[in-house]
Amino acid sequence: MPGNRVRRRQGKHTMLKDPNNSTERHTVVPVIFFSLSMLFLFCIDNPHRSGPAPKIWDCVIPGGEEPDYSSSIGCEDDFTALASEPLDASIPGATSAKTVIDLADYDSTLYFQNSK
Repeated sequence: MPGNRVRRRQGKHTMLKDPNNSTERHTVVPVIFFSLSMLFLFCIDNPHRSGPAPKIWDCVIPGGEEPDYSSSIGCEDDFTALASEPLDASIPGATSAKTVIDLADYDSTLYFQNSK
């Protein structure tokens, strides 16, 4: 008998059983190698990728002012001037701004209400 294989008889067929289950190991290793190589290829950041540059938004609300509302939010300072902590603090550090959509006019104007 070749190696450590054990001869087993089942019905009319004789099977050779490998006690080390090397056949299972030989099929699992390529699958793991393929999965890891695909993960590596799709997750690396391509430094030569040419995409649009991130847009830098200009501030709309003059510094230091806290208006009752604004029709747009430009920069993070605008959001900070209008936002407040939510009533339910289930998410620590979360801030939100109230929005109003005016449906009375036909262009459905969006307003950001001062939440403080």
